[in-house]
Amino acid sequence: MPVKEADLRQYVAAGIVQRTLIQKVADGWLLQVQLGNELYPLQRQRGGSRVFKSLDKLAALVDELGLSSFEVRL
Repeated sequence: MPVKEADLRQYVAAGIVQRTLIQKVADGWLLQVQLGNELYPLQRQRGGSRVFKSLDKLAALVDELGLSSFEVRL
């Protein structure tokens, strides 16, 4: 199930995001959210996983979305 930013905002507002994970990948950082028993990556508008070049920018997005915590995996 692709999760786009607009969808993620709705999931956060509904309180169904159980966990937020930031994973180090080759070209940057990937945001994954747990919904139910599955982890889903944040998608770009045109498809494919959204990769952030900066951990600071990704952390700012997580804060803006209203998520209170996240895990970081290197």
